[in-house]
Amino acid sequence: MQITQTLQIEDYAGLKDIMQLDTKKEMYAYTQWNSVYFNSDDNELMIRDNTKEPAKMDSVTLANIYLNHKHYGIGTKIIDWLENYAKSQNAKICIIESILSTPMRNLALKKE
Repeated sequence: MQITQTLQIEDYAGLKDIMQLDTKKEMYAYTQWNSVYFNSDDNELMIRDNTKEPAKMDSVTLANIYLNHKHYGIGTKIIDWLENYAKSQNAKICIIESILSTPMRNLALKKE
């Protein structure tokens, strides 16, 4: 029998704080399966946390991001937080999937 660990939104409070810097509106945060979601009317973030069972693939993925304000350092803070979180969970890799926009692509290349 496989044990399923549910994600605790409190473990991602730092990310919610960073996303709150980008908006003055109410932020919603929730988990579903191995994903964590933060969103408001004008920004959103989706993280796949594969450091817990049953996924247990030793990775954390920035799957989707949309920020209201570009070039304010918020994306860098999010990636720095994810890197630190991944290390604390003994993840072997931190992945950035969401690089469709030029600012996000440039940020990913900068953090490479």
